[in-house]
Amino acid sequence: MRMASIRQPTPPQVRRDYRQAQWLRWTKDVIPQLVLIFLSVLRQSEDLRMIPRDPSSCNCPGTTRKLRITLVSLQGIYTTSVCSCAPAELLLRIGYLPSAPLRPSYAFDVEMLDLVRELHLRSPPNKTAWSSTIEVFLSARGYIINGQDVIQRKFTTALRWFTYLRIETDLVIKRAAKNPVRREVAFVEEPEEDLEGEWEDDDQADDMLAYLRECCACCFGGDLTGEEDFDPHKDAPVVVVCLDANFTQKRRNPVRGKLNDAPLTHPRSASLSMAELRAAERYVEDARPSRPTAAPKKSSSAPDKVEDGMKVPKSVLDGCLDSFTAADEKRTKASTKYFADTGLMALLCRHDRVLWVANMKTAGERQYYAIALILKLFKYLPKTTTVGILYDIGCQLERSCKKWPLIPELLPQIAWGVSVFHAYGHQWPCQLIYHPRKRAGFGLSDGEGCERFWSAIEFLIPTLRVSGYHQRIFTLDVQVSFLRKQSLALLEHWIKRKFLKCWEKCLAAIEVLGDLTYSDELLEEEWGHQVSSQTRPLARATGGLAKKAVKVILTLTEFSSSLAKEIRAIDKKAARTQSGDTLEDLLDARTHLESDQKNLAALAKDKHLELRMKTLAVKERLRAKLQSRKFELERVDRAYSHASANESQLQTHVKRQVSRHSGSITTTLKKYNDLCGEIEVMLRQGKAPPGMIAPQRIPPENLYSLDVDSVIWDDSGLHETDEVTVPGWMGNDEIRRGIVAWLEVQRCNEELTRLRRECLNLQVFALREWEGLAAAYEFCDNNDIKYQLLTMQKNLSSLIATWRENIRIVSRDTWLKSWGPENETTPPTGPPLAAHPPERTPEGSDSEGTSSDEGGSELEADDRVLQALESMNLLGEEGEDEEEGEEEEVWEGARCRRERYLMLGNPMVRAPVRRASGNSVR
Repeated sequence: MRMASIRQPTPPQVRRDYRQAQWLRWTKDVIPQLVLIFLSVLRQSEDLRMIPRDPSSCNCPGTTRKLRITLVSLQGIYTTSVCSCAPAELLLRIGYLPSAPLRPSYAFDVEMLDLVRELHLRSPPNKTAWSSTIEVFLSARGYIINGQDVIQRKFTTALRWFTYLRIETDLVIKRAAKNPVRREVAFVEEPEEDLEGEWEDDDQADDMLAYLRECCACCFGGDLTGEEDFDPHKDAPVVVVCLDANFTQKRRNPVRGKLNDAPLTHPRSASLSMAELRAAERYVEDARPSRPTAAPKKSSSAPDKVEDGMKVPKSVLDGCLDSFTAADEKRTKASTKYFADTGLMALLCRHDRVLWVANMKTAGERQYYAIALILKLFKYLPKTTTVGILYDIGCQLERSCKKWPLIPELLPQIAWGVSVFHAYGHQWPCQLIYHPRKRAGFGLSDGEGCERFWSAIEFLIPTLRVSGYHQRIFTLDVQVSFLRKQSLALLEHWIKRKFLKCWEKCLAAIEVLGDLTYSDELLEEEWGHQVSSQTRPLARATGGLAKKAVKVILTLTEFSSSLAKEIRAIDKKAARTQSGDTLEDLLDARTHLESDQKNLAALAKDKHLELRMKTLAVKERLRAKLQSRKFELERVDRAYSHASANESQLQTHVKRQVSRHSGSITTTLKKYNDLCGEIEVMLRQGKAPPGMIAPQRIPPENLYSLDVDSVIWDDSGLHETDEVTVPGWMGNDEIRRGIVAWLEVQRCNEELTRLRRECLNLQVFALREWEGLAAAYEFCDNNDIKYQLLTMQKNLSSLIATWRENIRIVSRDTWLKSWGPENETTPPTGPPLAAHPPERTPEGSDSEGTSSDEGGSELEADDRVLQALESMNLLGEEGEDEEEGEEEEVWEGARCRRERYLMLGNPMVRAPVRRASGNSVR
């Protein structure tokens, strides 16, 4: 008894995590051995078309234990015996993958696994439904399945590791193609402490560029050298990307309150690591001072100003901050009490191809997620590359970067903008500076690629909501890799569609400019005056000036009576001798109140000012209602191409609820237009100050568009002006129309330049890939690898032929270059017709389209478009002489517009003929 009392207690036995152990066994031991075997199976079966089912033998002694394995396929359930020395390798040689690495009891046909893998890339990955279907399918044919849900559990594990095996096999092939001199192909293990998915190569810079080229050949396939003296407000950036967050891709907290899934990671993950996000968070927190618990209320009389480095007044930026809930980091969008991961933030190029994704764990859209993505991008780019970033709240992000400062070494290389479909939430002066249709350099990029990416992965929401953390990231990486591969063949369709849309927009703008009597120089000068005038700081902070002025006018009588009461109170106070205040202070206060009373009396007599303030108040109220309606319909306006029944019902319900406010909006519109009519009457009667103009009425048919050129943003005639004469950009309708058309032509010119550069990048990428594959095939001694390289050459040759076929109307010079394949090095004498023209997409959409063969009529129309473009010299970038024999027979209207705008000096047309400013073209 005495000895037992002093015995040391036995330490508790640590419970082994079987998921961690299985992950280590699969990733470190089994998968590296299966990759080369799977390559051999792919060659022998011609990519899983005819898998050899003959039993394979091993070299171990005959006394080794045999394992009895149940083989499951769509043809039935069978049993076999394999040696326990290497069961996974032996089973894979006959076309089956086991559900366990060492002692499996079930194995599944790789053809069936490959089918389900491809299915789950295009539909919700519901493994339970598929497993149940297989069980019922095989049971109905007389096959006996022992155990409950045994197929589901085993099949889920086998599918997960087959997907990983496919990824590692593709990685080995890419490494063989990238390093043609290396004759031995070996599996490179990932370091245990670093799971960030960094490229491993001797030349890290080239490897980073290789990753970017894999992401998008059009953006990063060619030269990325930027201008030395880059002006973000005048010059075009080399690369245009978009940035946005999404709060529907959430993940619930684990049931047991801890992370218990195996750390399965994609070898080339597109997701930022937790270490990178934490480093960005610390960087932002160190740069920004701690916020006080109760910030003092700013005085409304503080003068407005333009902050250092900005182009927009502080009051305008504050208004944008209030309009967007995304800019308010304290606003809760997903509760961290119920969700471990609250959403995603993605960085995409302008071709809707994902560069990186950040997994968000905070309740709001914090700025350090965007900073982390930007730092990641510039880490992979050359030091001189300039980048244009389109973000819903790009104005706020630039403001924070320059205020604290954040990433100061990168700011000279960044041009900021706001996405097109979210610009309605910004103030009009902010749109003048940040809207990509008003700002130089962005062309026709809309910055809404993230919205289309969220739509493409929305079917993953139910699955990722209940998955583990690592499984969530792995599933996203697999989907991103699939989307990249799928859209690679559609890049030339994207370029051609954008080119045709750009051409249509430019023709419409050319026609408008051809009907006007003002030169480009005059329109550019007037546009500069408009931007300068409408982005000036006001005398007082705009956060309350306009609203307070309106309230003063509307409540003039009440305020005057209150002033009279205060004056009487001061008189009574002065009459009392025991008052502690000095007589001088009381007299000063009385004089100040009398001055205010006289000023209000003068304002009361100014009927034009009162009417103008009422009209401005009504217009601000109308604008707020339209913005609120647009925000409510934002989910519906995305117009998912394949909405489910529940989604369609929800969209219908939202539209019905929002439409209830239409009556109020219509009433406010009528009131505003009536007030505009009253102002017009006062102007005709001469009762308005000099230099004032009538505000524009808002047509009902364009009420809900909230386009950047809509009348709803134009407050001309509602504010005071110091000029006696009305400037042309404000009072001349012809100049106003001309400015809009001139800006449209400028953006089209930028878009054409960028599209031709992207064609050249695509050609450089194709030639580099073709030469790399040819060299790798020549030096490779492994027959299995050579088979895959030959398959890649065939696919690339077909892809190059499609690329060249569709871009010949965009850039003839690039079309004539060598693209790699021998049968394509010598192009034909005349441009071929497109065999598969892409489907047209809705207005303003950059989403990828599918090609379709519409017959000879579509081909003939495509050829007519080409000839019309040639007749306008829009394709004459190489300076070749064009034949004019066929121009008289093709599109007479386009030719007339061309001749008319040649006099206006269209920079899209060669050899422009300029005319003096102000002279008529008629």
